[in-house]
Amino acid sequence: MCGWFIVVGFIYQSSLLFNDMGVLHQRYDKIHLFRAMVADGVGSYDESRTFLAGNTPAVARCTLDGVSVGIGMTVCFDVRFPKLFGQLRSMGADIITVPSAFTHTTGQTHWQSLLTARALDSQCLVVGSAQGGMHHFTHKGKAQSRQTWGHAMMVNANGQIVASTNTADCCQFAIIYADFDKTAQDIIRQNMPIFDCAVNFT
Repeated sequence: MCGWFIVVGFIYQSSLLFNDMGVLHQRYDKIHLFRAMVADGVGSYDESRTFLAGNTPAVARCTLDGVSVGIGMTVCFDVRFPKLFGQLRSMGADIITVPSAFTHTTGQTHWQSLLTARALDSQCLVVGSAQGGMHHFTHKGKAQSRQTWGHAMMVNANGQIVASTNTADCCQFAIIYADFDKTAQDIIRQNMPIFDCAVNFT
């Protein structure tokens, strides 16, 4: 689940993880706020005018089919920052979620590549849930609209797409799912131990 969380007059973009009893298990506030010029109907985006950035990466411990896994949490624009995904992996993430509303323009050119790159960077299963379609809003009294890309997908630690809606401009609710094999993912990490090979530059 992804939405707005209001704290002392500030609005955060938050991803919320609930357990199977409906109890909030983990909250993550989006760290990287979107700022860009995009060739679409909106043009200029600057989330810092409306939202407050979070500052704490989040990994939740969960049990899936009797296996303990770490769920790393991000939101949308965070996917462009590999350092965050590396931090989540270092914190024990096995799966990283990326709920998003990418613009149609940036989604068409970047979405799949970014999810694949972050899956390979972190050697985690990356789950990109995405909102697609036309969205109407009012800004400074003027009616406007924006189009989002959609095309939800899941990419494994080997960079393979294991589930996808196979469509971008969907206006209907869709669910995709895939099996998660932690043992197979651990083997990928053992065969290519990139986190052990990393060099820190000063």
